[in-house]
Amino acid sequence: FKAMLQFLYSDDFSHVETLQAQQSEAKTSDTGGSDAGPCEDKAAKRTSKLSVLQAIFAVSHKYQVSRLSAWCEQQLCELVCDGEACSLLRQAHLLDAKVLEQVCMKHIKDNFEKVAVSPEFAEMTSEWPELLLKLSLMGFGASS
Repeated sequence: FKAMLQFLYSDDFSHVETLQAQQSEAKTSDTGGSDAGPCEDKAAKRTSKLSVLQAIFAVSHKYQVSRLSAWCEQQLCELVCDGEACSLLRQAHLLDAKVLEQVCMKHIKDNFEKVAVSPEFAEMTSEWPELLLKLSLMGFGASS
């Protein structure tokens, strides 16, 4: 919320990026950054960045800060991966973020063997059957 307020007053994304960096550093130091290998540090920073962006995206959508929402959506599109595609797809669906939704659905379609066996995919399909329908339609080449 603080990052969104700073953005509103300054119209500058650097406050959001600073918050992401601070969260990443805190996360890395909490997991024992110096003892962890580079892969663990990178994963922790990615997860932290993702969670910060998702929170700011939700708040900016709630308060209809369209420029910040669009920026968050674009940043989240770059972070779509097998482990996060389902949670990002749910958020995109809830916030009517069409670009993020399409990126997530394409990622799931292209990596279906890996994503479909995850507990996140099972949870998403049981709680959000309309997303499974959209994925199915996309797989058959039909428009949703």
